[in-house]
Amino acid sequence: MLEKIKKELENAYLKREKILKKRRDILPLCQEGVKHIHQDEFQEAEEKKQEAKKLLKECEDELKEHPVLKDKALGKSYQEYAELCIVKKYMEDGEIPELNVPPKYYLTGLGDAIGELKRVAMDKIGEGKIKEAEKIEDELEELYTKFKRFSYPNSIVPNLKRKQDVARKVLNDLHENIVSAKIQESRNKEK
Repeated sequence: MLEKIKKELENAYLKREKILKKRRDILPLCQEGVKHIHQDEFQEAEEKKQEAKKLLKECEDELKEHPVLKDKALGKSYQEYAELCIVKKYMEDGEIPELNVPPKYYLTGLGDAIGELKRVAMDKIGEGKIKEAEKIEDELEELYTKFKRFSYPNSIVPNLKRKQDVARKVLNDLHENIVSAKIQESRNKEK
C-alpha cells in the first residue's frame, strides 16, 4: 500500500515540477499583453494572450490526473489571464468576455482589470479627453456594481473582498481625478 501511495505522490510531484516553468512564463506574457493594450498595440496583445492560453492548456493537460494540483499550481496564472482577456475585450468593444477559467479566478482577474481600466481613463484625462474618461468611469461603476454583488468567503474565492475594496478605492481615485481635471479645465476657460 505504501509503495502505491509513494508512486502516486511521486507522479503528482513530477507533474507539478514539469508545469512550473510554463506557469512562470504565463504571468509575464499576460503582463506584457496588458502593457501592449495600454500602448494601443492590440495585435501584439492578442499574440501574448494566445501564447498564454496555449501554455495554460498545456499545463491543464499535464494536470488532468491531479485536479487538486491544478487549482494550486495555476490559480495566479488563471487570474492574470482573465485580467488580460477582460481588459482587451473591454477596450475592443466595451464588453467583458466569457472565459474558460475557474470562476473564482475570473472574479479576481476582474478586480485587477478594473485597476488597469482606470489607467486607461487616467490616460484620457492626461490627453485632455475628460468626457471619454467620464464615460469609462460610468462603465466601470456599472461593472463594479455587478462585481460587488459577489460575496463569498476566502475559502470559496480567495481575496475577493480585498479585490472589491481595492476596486472601490480605484474608482474613488478616478472620480477625484476627473473632478480635479474638470475644475482645472473650467479655470483655464475663465482665463
